[in-house]
Amino acid sequence: MEGDKYSEAMSYAGYEHSNSLTKDENLKRKLLDALKPIEKNSLRQPIVEKILNQMVNVVNAIIEKYGKPYEIRVELARELKQSKEERNDITSLNAANEIINKEITKRLIELGLPSKKKNIEKYKYIFPIRSVINKEGKVESPKLKNAIICNQCIYCGNNFSLSEAINGDICDVDHIIPKKLLFDDSQTNKVLVHRKCNQNDKSDKTAYDFIRAKGDGELERYLLRVDDWYKRGIISGGKRIKLLVSHEDYLERKNKNKVTETDKKIWEDFINRQINETRYISSKAIEMLQTICYNVWATSGTITAELRHLWGWDEITMNLQFEKYKQLGLTEMVEWESDHGKNKHQKEVISGWTKRDDHRHHAIDALTIACTKQGYIQRFNTLNAEKTREEMWAEIESRSVTFSEKRSLLEKYIISEQPIAVAVVQEAVANILISFKSGKKVAVVGKRKEGKRGNKKVVQTGIIIPRGSLSEESVYGKIQTIDEKKPLKYIFENSQLILKPFIKQLVEERIEGHKGDIKKALASLKKRTNLSG
Repeated sequence: MEGDKYSEAMSYAGYEHSNSLTKDENLKRKLLDALKPIEKNSLRQPIVEKILNQMVNVVNAIIEKYGKPYEIRVELARELKQSKEERNDITSLNAANEIINKEITKRLIELGLPSKKKNIEKYKYIFPIRSVINKEGKVESPKLKNAIICNQCIYCGNNFSLSEAINGDICDVDHIIPKKLLFDDSQTNKVLVHRKCNQNDKSDKTAYDFIRAKGDGELERYLLRVDDWYKRGIISGGKRIKLLVSHEDYLERKNKNKVTETDKKIWEDFINRQINETRYISSKAIEMLQTICYNVWATSGTITAELRHLWGWDEITMNLQFEKYKQLGLTEMVEWESDHGKNKHQKEVISGWTKRDDHRHHAIDALTIACTKQGYIQRFNTLNAEKTREEMWAEIESRSVTFSEKRSLLEKYIISEQPIAVAVVQEAVANILISFKSGKKVAVVGKRKEGKRGNKKVVQTGIIIPRGSLSEESVYGKIQTIDEKKPLKYIFENSQLILKPFIKQLVEERIEGHKGDIKKALASLKKRTNLSG
């Protein structure tokens, strides 16, 4: 009422308009004694709720034993590896977006409006620009002067002025499908709407479900607006789908096992859902952890991978499994060169090994994240600064670290900062036990019947029957999946490779019972159990 800006008025009333706090403001926050569990169905994502409540249990157990932590680090989700074509497309889109932002900044200055990030984002929805890359894949400068103007709220249909929408607080950028349902922060999931239309009654509903709750008349007018926007080129086909999607209808179809292809694409696409849920979990975890700790940092997965590699922790799990795989003949020699071919190296490794073959890699990742310092991230970002380079050289020289290969200054610095020796980490990881939730039973209790078909009698009960074929791909006790099928003859000829002591003993006793003649041992087994070799 006195003419102050919205953010200033918020601060006078005792509220924070932005999530950013000063150091003093952060330390004045009142912390909780422990994390509060998430109430059932409060997020409407059972998997996310389950994972976050598991985090609550672990963190509260740590607090109970050691007290509240001084600092917490959360690793944010990374995108999956992309092909060269996908990377090129992203590079082109980023370049195009940069051109658009420059053009919009120029336009805002001409209108006498601040060229803040928030204003640029709002401008994009009023003057929607999508096609800026030509057929040759080159980025073209967008012609904003001839762009389509969209100063209408998709929710109510009323118009707003450009200056009011951008410089004022009557409009908000809203997620069409809220983050609680789908963590999609792209432009195809956002619209510029009146703040009054984006109040609590929308909550965690999709745009379609929100309008439908207002009545058939409102829904009909909304559907006409969406079609009109699509025909005029204001929105893309992807945004149109999101504006028309109903989460309530999807849940109803899911209960009736009548899920559509659109449902699968939006709600059930495995990879995208996993990435989006993980992003939301990371974001929500930080929000929750800030209630019990002043210093909660977000760490990039790329930084974690680089630090783990430079500190020599990459191959710890492989080293622990190496002897087992070597006895099975599953190792190979690899060679590589360094210093432009001057030095040649050779090492024996497990064939096709990845860190995910051993679940203990999660513990190593957690240790790396815990040992990450903001200083390392700062140096990754400001390596070109002369002062930073001098500081790193000083740190390296003070530790007298010797390097066998030519490395960059940053790599030498990170290696010199190794917090724990490889041998110590390997010893700790070797003592970790992994707990698996039981899946299909390896064996079941059954009966043995004899006699002709239709007239069989039970002659033995309480016997253990293995589930699956022991003689082919389902070899119990294997370390990793073996695609090649192995006949019984191979198992008898290579009995020393059998990992299960009980099975190994049975096989060797049968061979000894036939004086080492594997052929006779197999023949007797075939006759007795009616199994083919």
